[in-house]
Amino acid sequence: MKFLKSAKKYAAISSLAALGLFLEPATNANGYERSPSGDIFSLIPTVISEYETTSISQIVADEIAKLKNKPPYINEQTIEKLIYAESWNNPLAVSNKGARGLMQLQRRTWDEFEMPLEGLDYSTHVFHPRENIRVGLEYLSWLDDFCKSHNPQWKHLSNKKRLETVLAAYNWGIGNLSENGWDISQVPRETKKYISDISD
Repeated sequence: MKFLKSAKKYAAISSLAALGLFLEPATNANGYERSPSGDIFSLIPTVISEYETTSISQIVADEIAKLKNKPPYINEQTIEKLIYAESWNNPLAVSNKGARGLMQLQRRTWDEFEMPLEGLDYSTHVFHPRENIRVGLEYLSWLDDFCKSHNPQWKHLSNKKRLETVLAAYNWGIGNLSENGWDISQVPRETKKYISDISD
Protein backbone atom coordinates (compact mmCIF):
# COMPACT_ATOMS: atom_id res chain seq x y z
CA MET A 1 0.00 0.00 0.00
CA LYS A 2 1.53 3.28 -1.12
CA PHE A 3 0.59 5.22 2.00
CA LEU A 4 2.12 2.62 4.31
CA LYS A 5 5.38 2.94 2.41
CA SER A 6 5.24 6.69 2.85
CA ALA A 7 4.60 6.28 6.55
CA LYS A 8 7.66 4.10 6.93
CA LYS A 9 9.72 6.82 5.28
CA TYR A 10 8.96 9.11 8.20
CA ALA A 11 9.32 6.52 10.95
CA ALA A 12 12.70 7.91 11.95
CA ILE A 13 11.10 11.31 12.47
CA SER A 14 7.95 10.53 14.42
CA SER A 15 7.30 6.79 14.11
CA LEU A 16 3.81 6.80 12.69
CA ALA A 17 3.40 3.24 13.82
CA ALA A 18 3.71 4.56 17.38
CA LEU A 19 1.12 7.20 16.58
CA GLY A 20 -1.37 4.39 16.16
CA LEU A 21 -2.62 5.54 12.77
CA PHE A 22 -2.83 1.97 11.51
CA LEU A 23 -4.09 0.24 14.65
CA GLU A 24 -7.59 -0.98 15.22
CA PRO A 25 -9.66 1.53 17.22
CA ALA A 26 -8.76 1.34 20.89
CA THR A 27 -8.61 3.68 23.84
CA ASN A 28 -6.06 4.32 26.57
CA ALA A 29 -6.88 4.69 30.25
CA ASN A 30 -8.25 8.19 29.70
CA GLY A 31 -10.56 7.11 26.89
CA TYR A 32 -8.48 8.49 24.04
CA GLU A 33 -8.73 6.75 20.70
CA ARG A 34 -5.52 5.40 19.22
CA SER A 35 -6.97 5.58 15.74
CA PRO A 36 -8.68 8.48 14.00
CA SER A 37 -12.02 7.75 12.40
CA GLY A 38 -14.25 8.97 9.61
CA ASP A 39 -13.10 11.86 7.45
CA ILE A 40 -10.18 12.58 9.79
CA PHE A 41 -8.22 10.15 7.63
CA SER A 42 -8.29 12.74 4.86
CA LEU A 43 -5.94 14.86 6.97
CA ILE A 44 -3.25 12.19 7.20
CA PRO A 45 -1.29 13.33 4.11
CA THR A 46 -1.11 16.89 5.48
CA VAL A 47 0.00 15.71 8.90
CA ILE A 48 2.68 13.50 7.37
CA SER A 49 3.87 16.45 5.33
CA GLU A 50 4.48 18.36 8.55
CA TYR A 51 6.46 15.47 10.02
CA GLU A 52 8.60 15.29 6.90
CA THR A 53 10.47 18.41 7.94
CA THR A 54 9.78 18.85 11.65
CA SER A 55 9.46 16.41 14.56
CA ILE A 56 7.23 16.83 17.59
CA SER A 57 10.32 17.57 19.70
CA GLN A 58 11.38 20.38 17.39
CA ILE A 59 7.90 21.88 17.31
CA VAL A 60 7.75 21.79 21.11
CA ALA A 61 11.15 23.48 21.35
CA ASP A 62 10.14 26.16 18.82
CA GLU A 63 6.84 26.97 20.50
CA ILE A 64 8.17 26.95 24.07
CA ALA A 65 10.83 29.45 23.00
CA LYS A 66 8.02 31.85 22.06
CA LEU A 67 6.40 31.79 25.49
CA LYS A 68 6.89 34.87 27.62
CA ASN A 69 7.82 34.56 31.29
CA LYS A 70 7.47 30.79 31.24
CA PRO A 71 8.18 29.00 34.53
CA PRO A 72 11.06 26.49 34.60
CA TYR A 73 8.71 23.53 34.92
CA ILE A 74 7.05 24.24 31.57
CA ASN A 75 9.92 22.87 29.53
CA GLU A 76 10.49 20.60 26.54
CA GLN A 77 10.70 17.38 28.53
CA THR A 78 7.49 18.11 30.43
CA ILE A 79 5.53 19.03 27.32
CA GLU A 80 6.73 15.99 25.39
CA LYS A 81 5.59 13.77 28.29
CA LEU A 82 2.26 15.61 28.43
CA ILE A 83 1.69 15.11 24.71
CA TYR A 84 2.41 11.40 25.01
CA ALA A 85 0.06 11.08 28.00
CA GLU A 86 -2.68 12.97 26.20
CA SER A 87 -2.53 11.42 22.74
CA TRP A 88 0.25 8.83 22.49
CA ASN A 89 1.89 11.29 20.08
CA ASN A 90 -1.00 10.80 17.65
CA PRO A 91 -1.83 14.16 16.03
CA LEU A 92 -5.18 12.78 14.83
CA ALA A 93 -6.31 11.45 18.22
CA VAL A 94 -9.93 12.13 19.21
CA SER A 95 -11.13 11.46 22.75
CA ASN A 96 -14.52 10.10 23.72
CA LYS A 97 -15.28 13.62 24.97
CA GLY A 98 -14.35 15.25 21.69
CA ALA A 99 -10.89 16.59 22.57
CA ARG A 100 -8.58 16.53 19.57
CA GLY A 101 -4.96 16.42 18.48
CA LEU A 102 -1.64 16.05 20.24
CA MET A 103 -2.58 18.08 23.32
CA GLN A 104 -6.26 17.04 23.25
CA LEU A 105 -7.90 20.43 22.87
CA GLN A 106 -11.61 21.03 23.15
CA ARG A 107 -13.33 23.46 20.79
CA ARG A 108 -14.03 25.94 23.59
CA THR A 109 -10.32 26.03 24.49
CA TRP A 110 -9.37 26.53 20.85
CA ASP A 111 -11.92 29.31 20.40
CA GLU A 112 -10.64 31.17 23.46
CA PHE A 113 -6.92 30.84 22.88
CA GLU A 114 -6.48 30.49 19.11
CA MET A 115 -9.24 32.52 17.53
CA PRO A 116 -7.94 35.87 18.87
CA LEU A 117 -4.50 35.05 17.38
CA GLU A 118 -5.11 33.85 13.83
CA GLY A 119 -8.75 32.81 13.64
CA LEU A 120 -7.98 29.31 12.35
CA ASP A 121 -10.83 26.83 12.06
CA TYR A 122 -10.91 24.26 14.86
CA SER A 123 -12.29 21.38 12.80
CA THR A 124 -9.15 20.92 10.71
CA HIS A 125 -6.37 23.06 12.15
CA VAL A 126 -6.59 21.44 15.58
CA PHE A 127 -5.03 18.32 14.04
CA HIS A 128 -1.98 20.15 12.73
CA PRO A 129 0.87 19.45 15.17
CA ARG A 130 2.35 22.94 15.34
CA GLU A 131 -0.97 24.74 15.70
CA ASN A 132 -2.23 22.25 18.28
CA ILE A 133 0.94 22.54 20.36
CA ARG A 134 0.96 26.34 20.10
CA VAL A 135 -2.60 26.62 21.38
CA GLY A 136 -2.03 23.93 24.02
CA LEU A 137 0.96 25.85 25.38
CA GLU A 138 -1.03 29.09 25.45
CA TYR A 139 -3.70 27.32 27.48
CA LEU A 140 -1.14 25.70 29.80
CA SER A 141 0.47 29.10 30.41
CA TRP A 142 -2.92 30.58 31.19
CA LEU A 143 -3.58 27.80 33.68
CA ASP A 144 -0.24 28.51 35.35
CA ASP A 145 -1.11 32.21 35.66
CA PHE A 146 -4.58 31.38 36.97
CA CYS A 147 -3.20 29.02 39.60
CA LYS A 148 -0.60 31.60 40.60
CA SER A 149 -3.20 34.31 41.13
CA HIS A 150 -5.95 32.19 42.72
CA ASN A 151 -4.24 29.47 44.77
CA PRO A 152 -3.45 31.03 48.17
CA GLN A 153 -0.68 28.48 48.79
CA TRP A 154 1.07 29.05 45.47
CA LYS A 155 4.04 31.05 46.77
CA HIS A 156 4.80 28.29 49.28
CA LEU A 157 4.84 25.50 46.69
CA SER A 158 7.97 24.02 45.16
CA ASN A 159 8.29 24.04 41.39
CA LYS A 160 7.40 20.34 41.36
CA LYS A 161 4.19 20.98 43.31
CA ARG A 162 3.35 23.91 41.06
CA LEU A 163 3.75 21.69 38.01
CA GLU A 164 1.56 19.04 39.61
CA THR A 165 -1.11 21.66 40.27
CA VAL A 166 -1.06 22.90 36.68
CA LEU A 167 -1.18 19.34 35.34
CA ALA A 168 -4.15 18.57 37.58
CA ALA A 169 -5.91 21.64 36.21
CA TYR A 170 -5.13 20.64 32.62
CA ASN A 171 -6.35 17.07 33.03
CA TRP A 172 -9.15 17.35 35.59
CA GLY A 173 -10.25 20.91 34.92
CA ILE A 174 -9.41 24.18 36.63
CA GLY A 175 -12.95 24.43 37.99
CA ASN A 176 -12.83 21.01 39.63
CA LEU A 177 -9.45 21.74 41.18
CA SER A 178 -10.35 25.15 42.58
CA GLU A 179 -13.68 23.88 43.92
CA ASN A 180 -11.78 21.23 45.85
CA GLY A 181 -9.51 23.75 47.53
CA TRP A 182 -6.55 23.15 45.17
CA ASP A 183 -6.01 19.86 46.97
CA ILE A 184 -4.28 17.49 44.55
CA SER A 185 -5.01 14.56 46.83
CA GLN A 186 -8.67 14.96 45.84
CA VAL A 187 -8.13 14.41 42.14
CA PRO A 188 -9.37 11.16 40.52
CA ARG A 189 -7.07 8.16 40.33
CA GLU A 190 -6.49 8.55 36.60
CA THR A 191 -5.43 12.17 37.11
CA LYS A 192 -2.99 11.14 39.83
CA LYS A 193 -1.41 8.68 37.40
CA TYR A 194 -1.36 11.36 34.71
CA ILE A 195 0.47 13.75 37.04
CA SER A 196 2.95 11.06 38.09
CA ASP A 197 3.68 10.00 34.51
CA ILE A 198 4.54 13.56 33.50
CA SER A 199 6.15 15.10 36.58
CA ASP A 200 8.37 12.22 37.71
